[in-house]
Amino acid sequence: SGIRMTLRILHRILQGMPQTLHKSHEHLLHYHLIPLHRPSSMVLWRDQTSLLELYHEPLVQCVAILLQKRPEWIPSVIAALIEPEIWNKGGNTPKLVLLLHEIDTYIGILPDPSLNPYVLGDTWPTLLRIVGGCMASDHSRLAERALTFVKTKNFRLLIEGNFEQSLSILLPFLVKREPSWNPTVRKMTYNVLKTFMDFDEQRFLKIADHAFPSMTLDPTPA
Repeated sequence: SGIRMTLRILHRILQGMPQTLHKSHEHLLHYHLIPLHRPSSMVLWRDQTSLLELYHEPLVQCVAILLQKRPEWIPSVIAALIEPEIWNKGGNTPKLVLLLHEIDTYIGILPDPSLNPYVLGDTWPTLLRIVGGCMASDHSRLAERALTFVKTKNFRLLIEGNFEQSLSILLPFLVKREPSWNPTVRKMTYNVLKTFMDFDEQRFLKIADHAFPSMTLDPTPA
């Protein structure tokens, strides 16, 4: 109660802050804003409304404005959001969709990843496994949101800069024995595979051959 309004007021205050942030702002970020992501309950299961959804928009706005001023904090924030205490599946798909949207937003704030494709460090492969698992989810809403990551320019640049590692992680999630039951997810999966192939077809096929030595990869939409 009152969290949404408090966050809106905080956002207005943060907008007026100078570009140079201090230790107290980092403390605000990690000890007050990040913990607000922990609730995994639902307001009403019937309506599939996550408790986090009630104040998620102004929460993301507050975090984003801090990260815009201090983009070097982005890796630690993303790492915190995919920790089990926050990224707690527990059947709460609406919360996971919100978190995917939030992480995608922060990736978009990163300074040009082509200059430093390893900016996320050890968080990158863990994030890819989580995003890949969502891409392969039977929940179409979750799968669609994860597949949308590839539309983010910075995400594509991170993939290109870590091509072998990234595709080795993602391909097993994208190429399954049984395609998704959802036609939209199938089409989006094809488009993602096509995007990766267009990066570098020869390297793509080499990684695919290594990942699937007994099959021919032909990402043709059903």
